Amino acid sequence: MKHVLIVWELGGNLGHLGRLHVLATGLASQGVEITFAVRNFKAAKPWLSARGWHCVRAPQPRTNAWGTHAPAGHADWFLCDGFDRPENLIALVADWSALLIKIKPDAVLLDFAPAATYAIHCLKLPYLVSSVGFCVPPRFDQATCFRPWDEQAKI
Repeated sequence: MKHVLIVWELGGNLGHLGRLHVLATGLASQGVEITFAVRNFKAAKPWLSARGWHCVRAPQPRTNAWGTHAPAGHADWFLCDGFDRPENLIALVADWSALLIKIKPDAVLLDFAPAATYAIHCLKLPYLVSSVGFCVPPRFDQATCFRPWDEQAKI
């Protein structure tokens, strides 16, 4: 039986799981074993368990600057999760690599998962990104501002 790990690394709320659950249901109907690695384990576990899915806690950033300021764009979002410090990213990618080696998926389905994606590249695992444009922004010349009405956010 094939095994797919479904990863939700960044972002709040459970909206990520609503979309990923539909994909998991389709995969399971084809006989694929599913495991979820989720950011908000406490909220997601009861929701996923009630639907018969196995889940594990996704590796978490070592620092958390959320609440110190509202992110103005994607760079701020990553800053709040400690992506500005190499030692944080190295540890996070190592944690993802360890989890991937432990779970041994045949493939990985990703949603808003930059560090997990890097670990997957390092391990040469097959993967697919399934997300909305916010979580996988298109290439652009200027950074997208989340708060265009706020002059401080545009700096």
